[in-house]
Amino acid sequence: MKAIRFIFFSIVSFFLPGLPALSQNEFDGKISIDRTIHNFGDILETDGPQKCSFTVKNISREPIVIHRVITSCGCTEPQWSKEPIRPGESSTINITYKNDSGPYPFDKSVTAYITGIQKPVILRIKGIVHEKKMKLSELFPFRCGPISLREDMPDIGQVEQGMIRYEEFEVANTSGKNVFVEFADSTPGLSLTLSPNPLPAGAKGTLNCTVNTSLTNQKFWGRTTFTATAREKGAAANAGRISIKLLIKENFNSLTESQKNAGSLIKFSETSKSFGTVKQGTVQE
Repeated sequence: MKAIRFIFFSIVSFFLPGLPALSQNEFDGKISIDRTIHNFGDILETDGPQKCSFTVKNISREPIVIHRVITSCGCTEPQWSKEPIRPGESSTINITYKNDSGPYPFDKSVTAYITGIQKPVILRIKGIVHEKKMKLSELFPFRCGPISLREDMPDIGQVEQGMIRYEEFEVANTSGKNVFVEFADSTPGLSLTLSPNPLPAGAKGTLNCTVNTSLTNQKFWGRTTFTATAREKGAAANAGRISIKLLIKENFNSLTESQKNAGSLIKFSETSKSFGTVKQGTVQE
């Protein structure tokens, strides 16, 4: 007897706020934050709760207040002071990841509402929880010349035309020797740096990825793949091509409110469609 499956198709429009990445994590000339992403890396279920802090500095001439901090999941808890931060002084947003949801990759957002900042500040924590300890070659199975990646084509999210998207992710040197990595033949707008470099044998490193869409002459739009060659200095044969995915969206910031309101609006006759009960192996349209 063939299995019966219930299939439900839904059209969903979902947009995430872009991460500010224009200059040293400064926001509206009012605050600076030491970083916007904290990567816990590889952790075990038995490691228990994980903690990190983001330092917020007041670079304006007026006191500021962190009014509210919310997280995208109940597995993440924020703590912060609501006392005013005077000009030149700093405060911290402390985050605890409970690590009680089992072994899986996580990427959680932390949204902070701060005095004088037009848009809420989006911070992120991420990492991978494992049931048991794994070899470096198992954690980073995709070899790309002198370095190895967790996935064959990392996705760094989305950005509006004319803006900059910054992301960082872990890589590893799974070889038995230290390697100095160079990057060449990059797609216009893509910049990659490795830290530390040279990368010691059997060690993890951070690949810093920056895409500046203002350097692409607006040739790219939508789902785009940026590439670069990673090669070991002095060993031309040890090279590989890195591919990075990015969604480039139209930028409507220069339009007035009246222009935005007069713009085209996509409307669907319905936002979901149920196929009901179908037999396995059949094609439904």
